[in-house]
Amino acid sequence: MGHPIRLCLVALLSEKRHNVSELTSILEVKQSIVSQQLAILRRERLVAAVRIEGMAVYYVLEPQLRAMVRCLERCASSSFAAEESRAGVRCSLASSSPHASS
Repeated sequence: MGHPIRLCLVALLSEKRHNVSELTSILEVKQSIVSQQLAILRRERLVAAVRIEGMAVYYVLEPQLRAMVRCLERCASSSFAAEESRAGVRCSLASSSPHASS
């Protein structure tokens, strides 16, 4: 979970299922980066995908990740927001909205 985009993906997928295109749009990063991070999460069996109308739709496979996201949301601090800002990732666990400003 050490990569900020991976953490954002888990946070987003904890809320609802998404396809790669949706995740790319929400996070405002390249599709290849999202796909790479999803592949890591799939390999670790933290997320899975189902095919819906020819598209892979991802969801959280490990229920403990939802609890982790809730814990991070409660514990999020300005230092986390600053780290996120330096990483250039559009995700805010503190507000549960990936586009909220910190």
